[in-house]
Amino acid sequence: MMFDIPTAKATLEILVVQSDWYAKKDTGEVFASLQGFSPIPKGSKERPNARGFEFTGYNCDPAVLEQINFDQGPVKMKFETAVRPTRDQYGRIENKQVIVAIVHDEPAPRQQPNRANPQAPASDAAKS
Repeated sequence: MMFDIPTAKATLEILVVQSDWYAKKDTGEVFASLQGFSPIPKGSKERPNARGFEFTGYNCDPAVLEQINFDQGPVKMKFETAVRPTRDQYGRIENKQVIVAIVHDEPAPRQQPNRANPQAPASDAAKS
């Protein structure tokens, strides 16, 4: 029996202020992360009185970091995320939201008026 199991993917837009990575000495495994500045969600059960903005950390694929350019300061970016089993620096494995790619929004194509066949106005002779 075959099942069509949907993947848990989403998009996330944040103001990226920092990126970082490190390699585990014994395995060479690379851990990458970035930090973003985002609004505190209203109605949060954990912090019901909090208002304003916060720094939020995200795990990400190392290839994502290569595409972030801080030359002009913090950068607002849109990312694709997926839930993956991740291992932290202590060896614990948890399912977490991980940034897997940068989403490049393509501008909608403009409709150009068809200038090859312009509509000719009706002549007065045709009206009579």
